[in-house]
Amino acid sequence: MWTVAIFGVGLAQNLWAFQDVPVQFTTGTVQLAGTLTLPDTPGPHPALVLIQGGQAIDRDDSHYGGRYKLFKIIAEDLAAHGFATLRYDSPGIGGSTGGEWGQRTLNDRADEVAHAIQFLKQDTRINARRIGLLGHSEGSDVAVLVASKNRDAAFLVLLSPHAKPVREAFSALRAGQLKEMGVSESKEARADWDDFYARTVWPAVKAGQTNWQGIIEQAKAIARKAYEKLPRPEQAKFKDADTYFQSLDNSYLTAVQTAIPHVQSVLNHDPLKFYRQIRCPVLLVGGEADSFAADDLPTLTDAVRQSGNTNC
Repeated sequence: MWTVAIFGVGLAQNLWAFQDVPVQFTTGTVQLAGTLTLPDTPGPHPALVLIQGGQAIDRDDSHYGGRYKLFKIIAEDLAAHGFATLRYDSPGIGGSTGGEWGQRTLNDRADEVAHAIQFLKQDTRINARRIGLLGHSEGSDVAVLVASKNRDAAFLVLLSPHAKPVREAFSALRAGQLKEMGVSESKEARADWDDFYARTVWPAVKAGQTNWQGIIEQAKAIARKAYEKLPRPEQAKFKDADTYFQSLDNSYLTAVQTAIPHVQSVLNHDPLKFYRQIRCPVLLVGGEADSFAADDLPTLTDAVRQSGNTNC
């Protein structure tokens, strides 16, 4: 029994042995600060650049008040399997310099990742021929964008990737978020929101409109109407109609006015166009409860295979 216990402890220590190294690299005028996690085994190691979703966030991709650190968990687990990883703070977050998140387009983000690949290629602890990209949500768009142009990306791991442009999938995303909140918005309310975004919000984004107060007031009016039609038990979850509005993803409307360049780049981005250009191996990972892209994996797989790439 003691022999088994000692062996078990030794195996666990061996499995989770890794080294976190603080690093910095530049992209244009921005200096990005991050963490290079290395396995505690002889190199050179295959490596992945970890790419966060659609928000300014720290290198660990921390959520729920920092209690859940998605990229830290992934980095440590991959280290146990012999892979190095590079994760970094978004520009303007943590140790990274740079401007506002809303001014960064998908192409800007792709440029950061391309510089991250070059940074890793110069490190003798990394196998320069085996540097891949791991992207989550919007980060999967960035990863595919890079891989479509940059043959240095040896493989892709895409978490929660989507096939539809955001403009087309936004209604389903809202419906999924409402379901998570236990809210059963009426068909009439959903139609009002869809019409509002199609006729008002998206054209304003396309035009680069800066005065959003009138648009926000329209959204609040739709929210009040939808709130009044909710069953009483669902209404009781919120203090009033204004609280209901703020609880919805329509809080997006209060932020979009300072994030026009980013939203413009995301809104009509056609993921399939770039999936068809991927030549490297691809692992697609999706979840059934993903309201934004639960059914998209077969479509994405078909797009990759259209170019003759069957390693997906």
